[in-house]
Amino acid sequence: MRVPYTSSASQINIFLQNLNEYLDSGIYCDLTFIIGCEKFLCHRIILASSSPYFQALLTHKFKENNLNSIELRDIEPQIFSLLLHYIYSGKIEIDNNNVQNILIASDMLQLDEVVQFCCHYLSISLNENNVIDTWKIANELECISLKDNAEHYILTNFCNLIKFDMIKFIPKNLLIKIISNDDLIIDNEEQVLEAILIWYINNHEQTFEHLFDNVRFEYISKEHQKMILHQIGFVCINKF
Repeated sequence: MRVPYTSSASQINIFLQNLNEYLDSGIYCDLTFIIGCEKFLCHRIILASSSPYFQALLTHKFKENNLNSIELRDIEPQIFSLLLHYIYSGKIEIDNNNVQNILIASDMLQLDEVVQFCCHYLSISLNENNVIDTWKIANELECISLKDNAEHYILTNFCNLIKFDMIKFIPKNLLIKIISNDDLIIDNEEQVLEAILIWYINNHEQTFEHLFDNVRFEYISKEHQKMILHQIGFVCINKF
């Protein structure tokens, strides 16, 4: 009689604990990563099994496969340390101070579960101070769900972004997308014009092209239009 047996969770935990101890002590390590001025000892087989990035780096696809030490750039030592311990232990501590850097690094290293958790963390932590930076990162890394959540937050909190002077940091293409969206929540149309002008004051090297196309001037009195536009010494002749 054959009876299949699967290791218990406790046995797996012991295995991971031992791996983590080998990492910390340097036992059986056969590979060194150089990050800035710091060196990290680790095990080639563990990293090659952890993600497609390391698998490619440490096998036949890259010239580094025959080296005992590899230099990695575009990642901070403390962030690499956190991700390295995650690979060995399955655990990582993420907070407001490191989540963006961990997201960028884990995307580079193709640690998909960490990427997903960071995106979830950022989605539930959105506020006026971080939403634009979060959108920029999500856009760059093509994290669609996080990008959509950030855009939804901007649409529903547009007035607060104006109030806290955060509109000036928004990319032009995103500003156009937001103010052209019928789901934009504002108190009045004057706020759209105000947002454009705040943005322009802080991004004057760029143009107004396509921004005014999305202002519903019929809902703004000419007096108010002129008052706002003259605040920055600009007269948009074609609109008056």
